[in-house]
Amino acid sequence: MTEFLNDVEKAAVQAFHDNQGMFETVKKVLVAAIYENGVLVKGKPAEPFKNAMLTFVNQNPGATNEQVGADLRAKYQGLLALEQGFSYIASLKKVEPKKATANRAR
Repeated sequence: MTEFLNDVEKAAVQAFHDNQGMFETVKKVLVAAIYENGVLVKGKPAEPFKNAMLTFVNQNPGATNEQVGADLRAKYQGLLALEQGFSYIASLKKVEPKKATANRAR
């Protein structure tokens, strides 16, 4: 990933990663459609067809099992790609230089 980021962009990615609160919040927002849709919430009515995994079936009732499986696989692959992106961000985390210690033997 470093081959297409300049130094300013790398520093921005490092700062983003170093702010773990921001990093986790953005991650949650990006995967909310998969994690949150269709989840039961206390005090709110159930909306089972809002679930991302069931959306294709709901919108395409005539779809074959093969088409449904292909849609599910595509969503899974998308989630894997997103996770890989977050792994790339983590790989650019700022490396703190080690503090030099005086050699007491000299």
